[in-house]
Amino acid sequence: MLSIIGAAIPKNSSCNPKKILSLVEEFSKKSGCAVQVLDASMVVGREHIYSAVMHAQRAFEEKRNAARSLPVEIARYASGERQISVALSKVGISEQTRVLAIIILGNCGADALLSELGLERDDSLLKPSPQKLKKWKIKEKEEILERVAMVDVL
Repeated sequence: MLSIIGAAIPKNSSCNPKKILSLVEEFSKKSGCAVQVLDASMVVGREHIYSAVMHAQRAFEEKRNAARSLPVEIARYASGERQISVALSKVGISEQTRVLAIIILGNCGADALLSELGLERDDSLLKPSPQKLKKWKIKEKEEILERVAMVDVL
């Protein structure tokens, strides 16, 4: 099962990437689910993430993954970058992140993770927008799927 969830950092707080990633890692270990958290301001719709997940899973199945973990491989594809460090700096969360895209692979219950993180679900944050297209330097939302697919040929 794949869950793709949007959530915003509460207005009166700042993003603490280390804390969020630590809680996500703990949740993953307890639940057995793979979880990735990305900056939702770089997510151009659910199809963007779905495509990145499918490509990452296929890379693992075909033993051509660059990352040791599926969540990092998902970030690689979501970013359209081959290099893991470049990928994480492009789509990973930072102290400046205000909106999150949470990807959960497995039957873990997104509500439990959101509760642990102290976040409320807002899937509208995942929708394509002119600002997101501008960040990616693309004109149409479908172009992001080409960026995801290009990771295999770069």
